[in-house]
Amino acid sequence: MNLDANAILSASLVAVAVAALTIRYAKYTNADKPSTLYNISDCNKDYQASGTLAESLGYLSLVVFSHFICYYLWWAAEFNRGCLGNPFPLDAVVIQKATPNVTSVIMYSTFIIYTLICAAALPGVTVTGYKIPSENNRRLQYNCNGLASWYVSIALGVALHYFDIFDWKLVYIHAGALLSTAILFANGVAVCMYLICLLTGRCQFRLETLAHDYVMGGYLNPRLLGVDLKLWAEVRVSWMLLFALNVSAALCVRDEVGHVPYRMWLVLLIQGLYTNACMKGEESIPFTWDIFHERWGWMLIFWNLAGVAFAYSFNGRFIASQGDALKDVSVSTFIVIVVAILAAYWVFDEANAQKNRFRAQQLNGGYVARVYSFPQLPNATLVNPKFLETQVGSKLLIDGWWRYVRKPHYTADLCLALLLSMTGGFDHVLPYFFVCFFAPMLVHRAHRDMVRCSQKYGADWDEYCSRVPYTFVPGVY
Repeated sequence: MNLDANAILSASLVAVAVAALTIRYAKYTNADKPSTLYNISDCNKDYQASGTLAESLGYLSLVVFSHFICYYLWWAAEFNRGCLGNPFPLDAVVIQKATPNVTSVIMYSTFIIYTLICAAALPGVTVTGYKIPSENNRRLQYNCNGLASWYVSIALGVALHYFDIFDWKLVYIHAGALLSTAILFANGVAVCMYLICLLTGRCQFRLETLAHDYVMGGYLNPRLLGVDLKLWAEVRVSWMLLFALNVSAALCVRDEVGHVPYRMWLVLLIQGLYTNACMKGEESIPFTWDIFHERWGWMLIFWNLAGVAFAYSFNGRFIASQGDALKDVSVSTFIVIVVAILAAYWVFDEANAQKNRFRAQQLNGGYVARVYSFPQLPNATLVNPKFLETQVGSKLLIDGWWRYVRKPHYTADLCLALLLSMTGGFDHVLPYFFVCFFAPMLVHRAHRDMVRCSQKYGADWDEYCSRVPYTFVPGVY
């Protein structure tokens, strides 16, 4: 393999350009119709655009930035002790470490195949999703076995480490090569999905623009071996790979300094709790925006197969890069931060559970908790919850955490993001990339939801806003 980081970036740009030119001459249709469960046609208004050259350049810039930030964060931790700096011109050592090798290809391909097998074979909760207007209102079934996959993976990972079958430090050592391998795979999948969408006639593109359809996608429900690929990539690949990268960094820093620093334990706690929450609440994900509305285009493919794991694991790599120079927190500070993390997680987990189980009660007539999942929080299921009836038939929850603000899970999510960033201390900028990247995204998403709900519910939404006047923080915003 003679590919280097520059060649990978160039190849990615060429792939985007070729796909954009193909889109220019493609004929496609949009078969979306209103759904009785969710008016998806109304959601499309969020994505209407003019189809100008500026818009296409905007999507191209998004692709370039996404590649750049992943490589830059890796370079900063690997060669610049986590500090800001200028990586150019790239020297031979940087290029060599960012070049895919046999080890990185074997590790990543084994991980992908393993997670696919788990998704296809392990037992789980069967969930019936929303009606799909573009497929004659068909409702797909999802085998939500992420929790089983997570538990099996933890046991398998511990066994591989304990019996010296696999050295998990290799993940950290070959992180640059793994990143390039993941990026190549993600871009390849994105191009293949686009071409498959065109060649099979399953195009569900939305706009006649050069780059939009490639980046945002045209295939709503791609499946392989009965596995929903969007759900698999979002839940299994991104978060399990992210956790593996952090564990590998912890093992490497332990070997260097003789122990795992408190700061690294905080990173593992936050990312472990978040990964576990995604797995134990997977049965609610088929009803989220990403699954029932977003097409599986380059955006979701790249970030789920590569970007999330490698960009969001920066803090773990940053701590490992400091070595003996790391200024660790005191025991008392560690305890205070752990309490803050657990409090934020409590709100995050319980608020999500309250919303999702309330929704399940409306759609399916009830919710059956998996008693073997951990943790089971006391108010996760609301008994006789208060809600606001709407003229369109939906019910708006105004009980539990949802009686205080409209987005309590976002507030807790932002607190966890800030606490994760703070594990890098206050002397560097890059550890705060995550919260600076995450906060605007959640604020934009909340605003988008407000606009969409206002259009859908009309006067009922005004009534809801009068009862729950704040979005994130009671009495503030």
